[in-house]
Amino acid sequence: MADVIIYGATGYTGVKICQEFALNPPKSWIIAGRSKAKLEKLSNELKCSNPPKVVVADLHELDFIKGAKVLINCVGPFRLYGEPVVKACVEHGVNYIDICGETEVIEKLYADYNQLAIDKRISIVPACGYDSVPADLGQWYTKLQFQKQQAICSTIEMIVKFHAGKSGITGNATTFESAILGVDNLRQLRKKTHRSVPTIGRSLHVYRNPRWDKRVDCWTVPAAVADVPLVKLGQQMIENHHDAYKKGVLYNLYKPPHVTPVHFAGYFGLTSYISVLFLSWIGFLLNTSKWLTPLRKLLIRFPAFFTFGVFKKSGPTEAQLREGGFTTTLIGHGFRKGSDYNGDTNVKIVTAITGPEAGYITTSRCIVSCATCFLSRTESEQLPFGVLTPAAAFSNVFDSLLSRLSASGIHFQVIEQ
Repeated sequence: MADVIIYGATGYTGVKICQEFALNPPKSWIIAGRSKAKLEKLSNELKCSNPPKVVVADLHELDFIKGAKVLINCVGPFRLYGEPVVKACVEHGVNYIDICGETEVIEKLYADYNQLAIDKRISIVPACGYDSVPADLGQWYTKLQFQKQQAICSTIEMIVKFHAGKSGITGNATTFESAILGVDNLRQLRKKTHRSVPTIGRSLHVYRNPRWDKRVDCWTVPAAVADVPLVKLGQQMIENHHDAYKKGVLYNLYKPPHVTPVHFAGYFGLTSYISVLFLSWIGFLLNTSKWLTPLRKLLIRFPAFFTFGVFKKSGPTEAQLREGGFTTTLIGHGFRKGSDYNGDTNVKIVTAITGPEAGYITTSRCIVSCATCFLSRTESEQLPFGVLTPAAAFSNVFDSLLSRLSASGIHFQVIEQ
C-alpha cells in the first residue's frame, strides 16, 4: 500500500509533480507509467530522502493501486486516457485527483461517477492544477471576504494575466491537443446533471468581444477555458451537499459550509492587441477543428506551426518556467446584509491570486498541496464524497490548504475593500 501514487509520472507535468513531492516526500509513494527505463531514470534523478517505488503499468493494469490513499493522474489528454484511471479508483476505493482542464471530461465524470464515488466513500477531484485551483478557490476566498464584512457577494469577474520574461511563453503540445479534442457533448451532459442555484442581485453582463478594461489596464477577452464552467458546477455541488446535509443523507461527519452562489464570468487580460489577435486565431482554429477532422489531425501533428511556436512538443524551457508567472484578479460586488438585493450593489471587494509559471510550476504545487489534504487532515476535517471541484472538495480544510499554497509561492490576498 502507498500513501500517494503518481500515475503518468514520466510525462512533462508528471516529472514536475514528482520533483515537487521529492522536496517533502510522503512515507510511501509510487511513481507509475508504461516505461520502466524512464521511471527508474526519474527515480534516480529525484535524489530524495525517501525515494518512490517504481511500478510499470498501462491503463489496463491498475490493480496495484488498491489500498492507496490518493492517486494523482497526470496522463493526458484526459478525454482519451482519463476515464480508465477513474474507473479503477472507484473499483478499488482510492481517492483520485488530476490536472485535467478539459470541461467535457470533468462534467462527464460528474454525470457518470458521482453516485458511484459516494457509494464507495471516496473523493474524485479533477482540475487540481492551475486549472482550476486559483479560479475555484479564488472565488471561494472572495466570497468569504464578503462574509467577514457582514455582506453577501453577488457577482465576481475574474481576469487572468500571464507574465513572461525575456524567454517568452511556451506551452506543451499535449495542452494544445487537449483543447483541440475539446467540447462536443456539453449541452447533452448539462441537461442530465445541471440545476439552477439560488443567486441574488442582477445577472452579470458578459462581454463577448475584446475591450479595454481600465480596472486592470489591459485588453480583456472571454476566457474559454474550464475555469468558468467549473466554478459554476462547483457552486451546484456545494448546494447539493448543503441540501443533503439538511436531509441527513451525507455519509460522514462532513458539514458543508454554506456560501451564497454568485454570478461568475472570466476573462484573459492581455497587454497588447497583438495578443488579442493571436488568441482570436487560436479560438478560430479550435472552433473550426470541431467540424473539420483533417484540420484537427493537422493541428495535433504540427502544433508549433499553427501556433507560431507557442505550443511545442518539447514544452517550455527551464528559463521560461523560471521567469513565468500569473495574476488572477477577482472583482466582487455584493450587498450589505439587509439591503435591497434587487437594487445596486453597495460592497466591492477585489482579491488577487499570484504565483509562478502557471501551466507546470503552479500546477505541480497546487496538486501536491491538494494531495496533502488527503494525507494530513484530522478526524474533524472531513472531506465530502463524490465527484467534486477543488472548492467543493476542500472547503472544510480551506485554511490549511491556503497555508500550503502560500508556502509554495501561491498567494491569496485582498487588494481592495
